[in-house]
Parts: sequence; structure tokens; C-alpha cells
Amino acid sequence: RSVRHKGLKKFIQTGDTSGIRSADAEKLVHILIELICVPLPLLKRSRQIHEILEKRKHKLSNRKYAISVSWRLVFIQDGETGDIIDLDYVQYH
Repeated sequence: RSVRHKGLKKFIQTGDTSGIRSADAEKLVHILIELICVPLPLLKRSRQIHEILEKRKHKLSNRKYAISVSWRLVFIQDGETGDIIDLDYVQYH
């Protein structure tokens, strides 16, 4: 529903890599397609998605996905619908 990182948002909308690490572009495309198309239980088995916090009251899960050694996709997923509510591209270390 929302993308916090301006460079990632621009990349998703236009394909312009100027706001992200160009080395991450191809991997980001594959990951974003999987996040949209593959149910999370299947994706968790095949990729390095880690649940970092469970908010049971709101049934939302914060998750992170390693893009490179120092960059992660961090997102909140609705536990009932599976929708990604908030997506961010962050430097981890």
C-alpha cells in the first residue's frame, strides 16, 4: 500500500535506479515480484525472510528481507489478507 523509501518508490514506478544501489536492482525486481505473487509461507521456505516482530493485537507482522550484506527490504504484512502495508529499503549496518 505504501513505499517509504523515495528511491525504491521511483524504481517501482519508473524503473529508474538512481535512488537505489544499482547493484541491487535486479534482485529487487525478483523479490518484489515474489512478494506480490507468492504466498508468504512458500516464500519463507525459499528465501531469507525473517519475522522480526509480531504485533498480535493488530495481526500485523514486521519482516525483513536481505538484499545485500548491508541493505534490507523491511515491510509490514497484514496477517489476515497477506497485503504488504508498508515497504522500506534500509541500510542495515
